[in-house]
Amino acid sequence: MLAQLPYNYLPQKDSERKWTIKDIHDGRGFGVYANEHFSLGDIIGDTHYIMGNMSFAITELGRFHNHSDEPNCSVNIISNSIELEAIREIKKGEELTSNYADYGDILNIEKKVENK
Repeated sequence: MLAQLPYNYLPQKDSERKWTIKDIHDGRGFGVYANEHFSLGDIIGDTHYIMGNMSFAITELGRFHNHSDEPNCSVNIISNSIELEAIREIKKGEELTSNYADYGDILNIEKKVENK
C-alpha cells in the first residue's frame, strides 16, 4: 500500500489563476505575472509541498516565480506547504518575485547562486 502524501494539489485552470506564466524575453526564461492587483498580505498560492525540510512537490507558481533581491513577495512555510504572500501592493501585470533565501534550509528547492 502506498503512503498517503500530506497534500492534495490539483493544478488550477487558467481561468482560476491569479497569475500567468510569460516569457520574460530577456534571456532569463519565464516568469510569473499578476493577473490582478494584490494587496499587502494577500496569499497568491502554494509554491511547494514539503515533509520536514524536504520539498517533494513543486507547483507551477513555485517553478516559474523568479528571485529578486528586492522582491514583492515572501514565502511562508505553513505545515506541509509553502505559500507565496504579497509583501507590498502589486499591480496587475507586475512580475511576482521572492528572495530565494526565504526558502532557508528546505532541500530540493532552487537557491540563488552567489557570484564569486
